[in-house]
Amino acid sequence: MKEQLKKFIKDGDAWEKMETDTPGIFVVRVPGPKSNPEKARLMLEVIPVDENNKPRKRKGLYLSDKATYNQYVELLSEDYIPKILMTIEEVNPKNEKKSLKKLNIE
Repeated sequence: MKEQLKKFIKDGDAWEKMETDTPGIFVVRVPGPKSNPEKARLMLEVIPVDENNKPRKRKGLYLSDKATYNQYVELLSEDYIPKILMTIEEVNPKNEKKSLKKLNIE
């Protein structure tokens, strides 16, 4: 794994994603600043996926170190989070999916 990641940070394109064995978890090559493009970094992107393994959002949660991961785990394990989310779901307008219109070709 370490050799694969070394090659990816060296040879990958800016914002290129590498899949992992878990749907919704990617390694992303983040470009360095314009003043020093050689300072590219790798980050882990965690993004919810649907039943077809397609991302449900355009961008996910980016993690670059274990300390940040541990902070998110601690924050998201708070007992009141699910209650707040359920209330938000009740208050927010329903997200109705519009069906595509079909063109009848005769």
